[in-house]
Amino acid sequence: MSGALFDLDRLEANARETERSQKKVELADRKSRHLQQKLLTLQARRNELRTQLPQVTSQPPDLEAATKEGKKLMTALKKLRQLQEIQKLYRLTGVSVEEKTENKLVLRFDTSYNHEYVDEHYIELTRSKKQDGYQVSHHTLPAFIPMSQLEVHLETELKVFVDRVREYLQAFVIRRGQVKMLGSELAEILRSEIETSFPVDYVSISLQSSDDVPIKITLCYTDLRSVHPTKAEVNIIETPDSTDILPDESMLRQWEGLLKTTPLITALQQITGIVMETTEVDRELECTQ
Repeated sequence: MSGALFDLDRLEANARETERSQKKVELADRKSRHLQQKLLTLQARRNELRTQLPQVTSQPPDLEAATKEGKKLMTALKKLRQLQEIQKLYRLTGVSVEEKTENKLVLRFDTSYNHEYVDEHYIELTRSKKQDGYQVSHHTLPAFIPMSQLEVHLETELKVFVDRVREYLQAFVIRRGQVKMLGSELAEILRSEIETSFPVDYVSISLQSSDDVPIKITLCYTDLRSVHPTKAEVNIIETPDSTDILPDESMLRQWEGLLKTTPLITALQQITGIVMETTEVDRELECTQ
């Protein structure tokens, strides 16, 4: 009963959060329309001043007024571009704007696995003094995410930066979730605990195959934005009880190819012969193959 109440509370909280996000988008849309109308007015005023300049003969042109109008126009254009960037972010799944001022932007990244909330991370961006872009001032992201490389995108396109961060975070959450699930689903045939690095770019699994042969699986992920290993090795663990009937080299290589091209849960089901619960994430990954 307590679990159901927790799920209901979580759903209600998600609904309230969605409603707040929609209101923010509506407010941003209204501000955008207002700025666009103001921009049109300023452009009309600029064109009017331009047509008046050739007609002035005895009086010098009112350059000061024209300069002020030009500055207002540039300010309005800049604010409009900033607002359009924020509107794009509101529409990105899993990313929301926690705080927005003229010179600061705080982004919140919510991660999930199999439709279950996992955790959240924050990035605080400040306006760059050298160019019309942002720079990272603080963040709570895992240390393995290469922020120095990703910050380059802040100089040109904020959305690209956000997309890259999401890819690293979500791939990490999926790899970690798959390993955790394997630890429980394959507990009976695991020869030892699953070994893994913090970024889950290295995984070592010792278990019994479908033919009851002890094998060791080693997975390496060089692309941390991917949920598929770059390198997979399957080796037989020789023991005093090893039988003469062992998988041949072609079967081991076939398993390695399977591990690199299919979702980890699906691959281990075929190698071990154990039917495991297929998550929504794994079904989606299978559809992208």
